[in-house]
Amino acid sequence: MRRVVTIAHAARAAHVLSAGVPSVAASARNAASATSTTAEPNNKARTVQLGAPNPFVVAPEPGAAVPSMQDLYWGTGPTTGGVCYGCGPANDKGLQLKSYVSAEEYDAATGAITTLEAIARFQPQPHHNAFPNVLNGGVIATLLDCHLNLLASYFVMRARSGPQATALPALTVTARFEMDLKRPTPMDEGPVCVWGRVDLAASDIAKGSVWLDAAMYAPSVAMQPDVSRADMKPTALARGRFVAPRAKA
Repeated sequence: MRRVVTIAHAARAAHVLSAGVPSVAASARNAASATSTTAEPNNKARTVQLGAPNPFVVAPEPGAAVPSMQDLYWGTGPTTGGVCYGCGPANDKGLQLKSYVSAEEYDAATGAITTLEAIARFQPQPHHNAFPNVLNGGVIATLLDCHLNLLASYFVMRARSGPQATALPALTVTARFEMDLKRPTPMDEGPVCVWGRVDLAASDIAKGSVWLDAAMYAPSVAMQPDVSRADMKPTALARGRFVAPRAKA
């Protein structure tokens, strides 16, 4: 038996911040109660509601005043992930990718994570071109790598400290990253869509080793409310291994 986290973001429900933790609106709680079997984990990161088969259509717009995982967990100090070129909130010359948890499920009996996914939307700028109206492959790789790195850190936090954890124990780093470019990623359709998922079967939390998969989608493909992500054709696919320091005995 699993418990499923489903929390609406600001565009779908009103939130009240208390001690840095969003208070979920009643409508979101009611939606979650149909699938939750135990109390919801403590989610500082605003997560997108899973009522629709396509989470991209309810994700925050780029630049929206909705705290992302990077805003809440990376930090802004000179020695934190906040300075990252790809997703650091403190790097005003970087890409500043914003990632949001879109699926977080636990086994009700053991408390083990059974599903963990995140999504993001990113608006390319003219200087991100590879060719006219084609997003640069290096930018694509940076976005996918950063998205997975944050998700890996979040997974380590929850896997080691439980569903109530709200402080990252350590930043993960990329140990291996592979990408396949399937087709050109257009730049004139609006924000591109990024998806990531933890490969639980391949990951080893005791060793601090996390494997993840990622994909990028063109907005014309991803922003269709009645199309599930599994039916979308990606412009890029990636797989990576991220490592974190082992927990102290």
